[in-house]
Amino acid sequence: MNNKGIELLKHFESLNDDDLTHIGLQPKRDCGGIWTAGWGHALRSKDGSRFLTGSADKAEAYACFPEMTETQAEALLQADLVKFERHVDEMVKVKINENQHAALTSFAFNCGEGNLHGSTLLKKLNAGDFKSAADHFLDWNKGRVHGVMTVLNGLTARRKAERTLFLKAV
Repeated sequence: MNNKGIELLKHFESLNDDDLTHIGLQPKRDCGGIWTAGWGHALRSKDGSRFLTGSADKAEAYACFPEMTETQAEALLQADLVKFERHVDEMVKVKINENQHAALTSFAFNCGEGNLHGSTLLKKLNAGDFKSAADHFLDWNKGRVHGVMTVLNGLTARRKAERTLFLKAV
């Protein structure tokens, strides 16, 4: 992922923690309630079958990363990016530039590679309709709040930034 993409991702994932009374970075919940560590690394149950969510999973989330340094968070992000970049490489069937690749990687990191795989965004892109594909970033600005899909300002801003990066020439 290029520097513009990493800056975008770090801006929206933000490096902060859930417990400011302890030194180091502790896991925090994202807007969807999923426990994350570092820059948005989604935490899973020990058996890997589900994401850790809500207060009931706090102890398990903290057991994964009781505290983390910024250097450790950076290493975790780089490992995650390798995985998501590989997924983007496998799904995209047309030639794209590094900004488009970075925008798609940020999207997959945030929404999941499965959501990118089944998206109209990817279908339009692979059909060569880059403008329409870019517009479909904006469809992904909702999160579940109290069980209801709701437009979230943070996701709207992120999708606009990803769309802008996707459309930016190198």
